Amino acid sequence: MTARAAASHQVTESKPSARLDRVALFLWVGALYLSAVSFPAADWADHLALVPTAALLSAALGLLLAQSQFRGRTAFLMATAYGLFFVGWSLARTLEASLSWAERLADLLGRTGVFLLTVARGEPSHDPLMFVLWMTALFWILGCYGSWVIFRRKGFWGAMLIPGLALAMNMHFYRGLLNLSHLVPIYLLLSLALAMRTEMGQRRGIWSEWRALVPSDASYQIARAGLIAGALLVSVAWLLPGFTAYEKVSAAWNDSRGLLGDVRDLVSDAFGGLRYPVTVVSETFGDNLELGAGRLPSDKPMFVALPEAPLPRDVRVYWRARVLDTYKAGSWETSDVPTQSFNPDAGNLGLPVYGGRMDWQFSITAQVSAMYLLYVPPQPRWINREANLRVLPAGADGVDVQEVTARRFVLEGETYRVLSSLSAPSAGSLRAAGESYPAWVKDRYLQLPEDFPSTVRELAETIAAGAETPYDQAALVTSWLRSNITYKRDSAAPPEGVDPVEWFLTESRIGFCDYYASAEVLMLRALGVPARLAVGFAEGRYDAERNAYYISAVDSHAWPEVFFPSYGWVEFEPTRSQPPLVRLDEGQAESGGGPDAGDQPGDPTAAGGGIPGEDPMFSPSGDVEDVAVAEAQTARRRWEWGLLVMIVGIAAVAFGVIRYRIFRPLEEVGDEGETRTVRGWSWWASTPARRAYYSLVQWS
Repeated sequence: MTARAAASHQVTESKPSARLDRVALFLWVGALYLSAVSFPAADWADHLALVPTAALLSAALGLLLAQSQFRGRTAFLMATAYGLFFVGWSLARTLEASLSWAERLADLLGRTGVFLLTVARGEPSHDPLMFVLWMTALFWILGCYGSWVIFRRKGFWGAMLIPGLALAMNMHFYRGLLNLSHLVPIYLLLSLALAMRTEMGQRRGIWSEWRALVPSDASYQIARAGLIAGALLVSVAWLLPGFTAYEKVSAAWNDSRGLLGDVRDLVSDAFGGLRYPVTVVSETFGDNLELGAGRLPSDKPMFVALPEAPLPRDVRVYWRARVLDTYKAGSWETSDVPTQSFNPDAGNLGLPVYGGRMDWQFSITAQVSAMYLLYVPPQPRWINREANLRVLPAGADGVDVQEVTARRFVLEGETYRVLSSLSAPSAGSLRAAGESYPAWVKDRYLQLPEDFPSTVRELAETIAAGAETPYDQAALVTSWLRSNITYKRDSAAPPEGVDPVEWFLTESRIGFCDYYASAEVLMLRALGVPARLAVGFAEGRYDAERNAYYISAVDSHAWPEVFFPSYGWVEFEPTRSQPPLVRLDEGQAESGGGPDAGDQPGDPTAAGGGIPGEDPMFSPSGDVEDVAVAEAQTARRRWEWGLLVMIVGIAAVAFGVIRYRIFRPLEEVGDEGETRTVRGWSWWASTPARRAYYSLVQWS
């Protein structure tokens, strides 16, 4: 920047603008108000209507100070004095009307002091008025400072960044009934428009100062193109699904120790008196599962499940979260599966009619701060909450449910009911099921990677030699894995450059449930038997007196599901740390009493002794995390942190491109026809007018 331009820029910062940009004022006040109004909309506490009021008044005060002749220090003192008066007067009015004003102020100061001391000692505070106080004070500061930055300093980022973060954090933590996610794209559009308006104002001043030869409608054309591009950017981003990276960020936040963990606990304790717990939820199971090193799990309680009656002894219940169907490069993932809405008032789902199954209802009570991905016994046919289901069309007979997510979070202590069709076929019926697999099963559940190791296929054929039916093949593979593989939950990761399943079966022979289940699914597929990987929780600890299952993070599990014509998906249990899953023949099934681990001892050779609930599925990729808490929205947010970071990143790049590839060449055009070398554009043309014209055409 030349000395002349620098002097012009310095004058712009030190003196108020002679002309108020009403469009910029409208955009700024609209964005600030949008961020502020999200807090009373979330209804964290009473009296939060003070927050948007403070935002509007402070923005007006900041504008007056920015247009005045006051210097920064004087303006700061005046804004602080007015802010103390407004916040103190507003909060005092919410106190008991019988108190005098002196008593109200004393009470307010006393509660503020107690709040600060409580937080400093690391103890939880249960005074919701303190949340109102700090939010009101925050938006007073944001309003004054933002108006000063925009209309005195001609800046942008200092004004818009913190209100945007406040809105994002509010959306992230909120778990109430309203869907407030529409506020985010509106705020982003207002911000982009204000950024363009602010930048254009600065450039027009510079163009005028240097008498640049710019078309008269250049500002309009650039502003229009910028707004259209911003609208398209936000629209495309809004339509994208949630980012897996968000789950990892949330998981890192929840599983963090040190500084992040201290901050999380501090926020949770400081505002413990709000209507909703200030916590964050991460899901235990991600959309993919990478076969890597294991790690020791926690024993954090997850949920309690009460069946309507004790299950028959020959029925094993699993709590499924997701189904994974595609294996490649040592990782499992879910193929594209349609999503459909479920309304409990509409009745049961249309599932295919299978034999050897029984309908059973369960009441499941969350023991984590919030639950978004619901754990259900397969196959669910009804749930008492509105939900989004990932379902695969199962021909003309119905749908195959693979995942259930609640539209509104299930908070700690809340209960949801689910009716599931449990598999309980006899061994004889499965042997007689045949191999007439429907097309939708063969197309998806026989997938093998192109570089599938031949050693795994040969091992599967050797193990299943002599088996006459798919059931016998599955039973032999299950028995071989339980007898020949050592269970170790914190086993090492496979070496780089090798297939994890091949390494697990032929070299290591040590692993945990991820590997056991993956090996069985892939070996069965190599034999032509459709199978898939399910992730969720094992049966857990059963209390016969209460007829209740207690499930904790230590019960995280992966298991294979095998498809049988006329019987659907049937679970198998190859992992040695789990009790063997025995399929009885006709007439052998017993009823009553509920399952008892003592009646079904684990494999005596197992490296875990057959203790139920001892098989965590933990992957180094973070697909299985200790569940602490969840996102803060009522429906699954399509934005998420990854989305927000992407939008900010793209906007920043676009801002830099516009600034340095469009405006910079125009700034370097001197008055009276004087020209200088324009970096990166000198080859376009030889005159200032042509350079300006080609720059505008290039970026329009």
